[in-house]
Amino acid sequence: MGMCTPSVLFVMLALAVSAPTQAAGQSLTAEAPSTAQPTDAKGLYTKAMATIRDGAESDYPAYIFRAIALLTQSAEQGYPQAQFKLGYYFHTGPNSWDCLVQDPAKAYYWYALAAEQGHLEAQYELAMLYNAETGFAKFADRDKYVAWMTKAADQGYGQAQRQLARMYQTGDGVPVDPELARSWSEKAAAQSKKRVPAK
Repeated sequence: MGMCTPSVLFVMLALAVSAPTQAAGQSLTAEAPSTAQPTDAKGLYTKAMATIRDGAESDYPAYIFRAIALLTQSAEQGYPQAQFKLGYYFHTGPNSWDCLVQDPAKAYYWYALAAEQGHLEAQYELAMLYNAETGFAKFADRDKYVAWMTKAADQGYGQAQRQLARMYQTGDGVPVDPELARSWSEKAAAQSKKRVPAK
């Protein structure tokens, strides 16, 4: 019976050791994407929303704070939907999650950044915050209330159109004008019809 020479024996041992190591390396490489943290603004926003959606009760409120941190990273990169969400959470505070604190200044800040980028819901919410009756008194500004509401309405945001119709009907921040009230009411109604699916 022949015996392995030292060189052949060395090759066999090297193969035995390297094969499992390579397989383990391949496994780690395959698993890496699932645990990677997104760095782009949209990815961070999506991760934040998934964190809120999938959060376990046993992990509350930690998962909310993680989501807020992700939203903040996304918003700081200029993603308007994340800016709007942050504005909303700082606006509503404990009415959204009892672990959150209402912060009017931050609500205005983030709503304004999203509104400037053309986010219609942010424009509407910002307008409502500038209204002394629906916002915070220290930030009340009639001109900004009317300007942002009109901007959102002009771009076809139905809720802003309905509000603007009411404003012109009652004189809320603007002179009473039945014609404009009717015009905005009709535009809002037309927007509602667009959302009704055809039978």
